[in-house]
Amino acid sequence: ASDVYKRQEPFYYFNSHKDQFGKEEDLDPQASAVFAIGHAQRLDDNLVFALGLFAQGGAGFTYKNINTAFGNEDTISSSFGSFKIQSALAWESASGQVRIGAAVGLIYSEAEQELFSSTSVDDGAGNVFYGIDVTGVSGLSTGYRFGFQYDVDKDWSIGGSYSSRSQIKLEDGRAVLNQSASGFGKVTYK
Repeated sequence: ASDVYKRQEPFYYFNSHKDQFGKEEDLDPQASAVFAIGHAQRLDDNLVFALGLFAQGGAGFTYKNINTAFGNEDTISSSFGSFKIQSALAWESASGQVRIGAAVGLIYSEAEQELFSSTSVDDGAGNVFYGIDVTGVSGLSTGYRFGFQYDVDKDWSIGGSYSSRSQIKLEDGRAVLNQSASGFGKVTYK
């Protein structure tokens, strides 16, 4: 027998930005969704293999046309996302009283940030502000899990599990610093 599981959760943001420099701005976009899909396949009477792909986590925002302290409008945004593909293998004893499972996952994470990237200020007296745009920061990491369950009787079960520590890796990418006001243009760092 085979089973496919799908899940999608839409959500709506009610956040906005307002400060001493001007108008109120809503998030853009204000709606998003989180998804997951999985497939489980019985290999024999006691063994099941499963594979899943899902959003592990994330957060972000974008505010466009924000009035800056420098008299112009610009954008501020930040986003982080983490996605996981995981395979699992589970065994159940012939009596159905003992179950053991293990899973291995590959996690892809990415991040971006923009802070007034069109703004560049240099007053000639050492007071500078350079907008920045960071893109392409990403990485792969792994994780694994083990677990067991034992039915003592029809009313009581005991079990345990172990999950490895998954360290999110964010590497590479590029940052563009807007140094136009100082005569250097948009400078790219990799």
